[in-house]
Amino acid sequence: SLSTGFVAPQDPPGVPTLPRIVAPMGLSLTRCVVCRGGATDDEYEKKQPKNQSTRLYRLAKRIPKIELHIHLDGSLSPEFIFKRCREMKIKAPPCVPERLRQWVQDAKMKPEKFLYGKTRMERKAYGALGVFSWTNEFLQTAAALREATADLCRRLIKENVLYAEIRFCPALHTNGNLTEKEALEAVVDGFSLTREKLPGGIIVCGLRTLPPSHSMAMAKLADDTPGAIGFDLAGVEEGHPLRVHRRTIEFVVRRSSIGCTVHAGEWAKNTLENIELAVELGVDRIGHGLQLAKQKDLMTRVREKGICVEVNPVSNVHFLQKGDLTDHPMKEFVRNGICCSLGCDNMLISGSKIVGPSNPTEQVYYALSSMGLTLKELRACTIETATSHLFDRSVDGEWLARRVAKKFDSAVAADHRQYEGDLNTSYGTAISYGGSSAGGAGGAGGAGGAVGAKRKAGDAGGANKTMPHGPYGSA
Repeated sequence: SLSTGFVAPQDPPGVPTLPRIVAPMGLSLTRCVVCRGGATDDEYEKKQPKNQSTRLYRLAKRIPKIELHIHLDGSLSPEFIFKRCREMKIKAPPCVPERLRQWVQDAKMKPEKFLYGKTRMERKAYGALGVFSWTNEFLQTAAALREATADLCRRLIKENVLYAEIRFCPALHTNGNLTEKEALEAVVDGFSLTREKLPGGIIVCGLRTLPPSHSMAMAKLADDTPGAIGFDLAGVEEGHPLRVHRRTIEFVVRRSSIGCTVHAGEWAKNTLENIELAVELGVDRIGHGLQLAKQKDLMTRVREKGICVEVNPVSNVHFLQKGDLTDHPMKEFVRNGICCSLGCDNMLISGSKIVGPSNPTEQVYYALSSMGLTLKELRACTIETATSHLFDRSVDGEWLARRVAKKFDSAVAADHRQYEGDLNTSYGTAISYGGSSAGGAGGAGGAGGAVGAKRKAGDAGGANKTMPHGPYGSA
């Protein structure tokens, strides 16, 4: 248990104080008359002078998405945080969402600010990601965990996400009276509230900064809990190699009934070996995987084993793992036959003033506008993700792939009709339709089934995977 009562972020000696605005206790969160002029979230967003008014951004909003890499504690909504501040009777951060994000993003570059006054165990657990110690203080009751999960699911649905897997570490939510199992059950329960509209489930994280006994306990908890569908090894990668937790990964891959993903190759220094070991151990997916681009033969092995790479471009730029979105290797991965899924990582903590918030629409927008991906490549990756890389084995992957294809083609066709002609070169491709826009659903088939079922079958269909075909041709 990482036990401590709630303490608002404090400034240790020598650390400059960040501006903190206190929201009035009775302030309406959805209609902040001080900062939004009485506008709702949607009304306020429509007035923002960024790329949201562009044709490509509107198309990116309509395109169907699958979200496989998103952290609950890094994706709390400003409204949820302010509500919890009132309930907990503590000072609130700035009340405009954009200001809150920037405040958090500025503060996270000084992790000592958030870790000041924390226990030794907590400082070790969070390390350079100390901002999570602050967001997790709002998530120490079953009701809060349930509400935060349901709130995140509803926001993902608004972003046209058709399937989601939300991850978190139960061990970070035992500062009150909850056990790790109770924390996990609360999040599973929160996810179930929107499951009819958003299938998927919960991935349990083990922290690589803690001992192997911790990661093994998290893996076994996930395997024993209905609604938990996968395990992830997360946390600060630099200085904490995957090999330390090898037995845990072997347990998940060989003996459990859940899917396995690991954060690997996210950080710049000495992390390529983490990808190599992940591939050797037979994980289903790899989170981030940026350093994979440095080794062609390793990319070949990832492709041949049918491993999906969960890319998080907006998050990678702001955390300084990649300096520019145009340098992101997703296009290189895709054109080497590797399936990639676009993920947010953290909807609150990731992102910046320059690239905007890290939401599903932003990932699609930048994949098409800055990273060089074409619509047909994005479509093929999303379909391949649905058919072969889901951890929820109760979901028919081919059914979901057909749904993705139909909605994707409908979104592109609507744009085509609105602007009277093929998409121009700013989209990275020109599209001509070879039939009805929904006709690509038949091309949504693939290896089929969720990764758990695939692994149980001995990965027979994993080698030499090809991207599916559709009305745009092969990717």
